[in-house]
Amino acid sequence: MKDYLIHGEQYAVKTEQTRDFFIKFVQDNFESNKYTTFYWKHGDLLSRKQQSSLERYCREVATSLNDCGMYQYVKCDIFKDNSDMVEVEWTHDSVKELMWKPIQMALYPNCKSTRQLKKPEVTKVYEMLHNTLAKRSKNQVYVLFPSRDFQE
Repeated sequence: MKDYLIHGEQYAVKTEQTRDFFIKFVQDNFESNKYTTFYWKHGDLLSRKQQSSLERYCREVATSLNDCGMYQYVKCDIFKDNSDMVEVEWTHDSVKELMWKPIQMALYPNCKSTRQLKKPEVTKVYEMLHNTLAKRSKNQVYVLFPSRDFQE
């Protein structure tokens, strides 16, 4: 039994011919397997690889910020005697939630999740964040968006 989801087969249905091909694929799949889950997306949304690149970018930004000593400060009531702000290292999640998403929401208020972004929208958010980080860090934080052209 061939598992289409795990192997990542996908079909872009853009014409009547590709629609008919996909309908036949669904019928053949059902006849041979009797159960399959299909996922779909509309428009030019991010692929899994592009979503992975965005996640990798956030990890690399966190590492770069921490390496040059640009930590985040969080309010922590337990240390109120000395100071209520605590210096904390950046993580993938904190970069995504405290840097990427505020820019994303300012530019594209209807895109609550990074998964809803289209490719040109990711480029715009990246450019704004990248330029701001480079400027504020005096080019100490200069992380290119991961792509095939910049593989390690």
